[in-house]
Amino acid sequence: MFGSYPLIGWFVLFTTINYTYFIVGEEPLLTKKFGEEYKEYKRNVPRLIPRKTPWKPNGQ
Repeated sequence: MFGSYPLIGWFVLFTTINYTYFIVGEEPLLTKKFGEEYKEYKRNVPRLIPRKTPWKPNGQ
């Protein structure tokens, strides 16, 4: 990977487009579909860096 600048460029472009789509396209739809439960999930689960301990919703 480090020997191919076009591959690194493609990776950065692909990752940026997908990350933007998830935030702009997916998250609003999930918020509409699941409402407050999804908002609570977003408050407790980081987007990129995993938690050290699992998150358990209040009802479980």
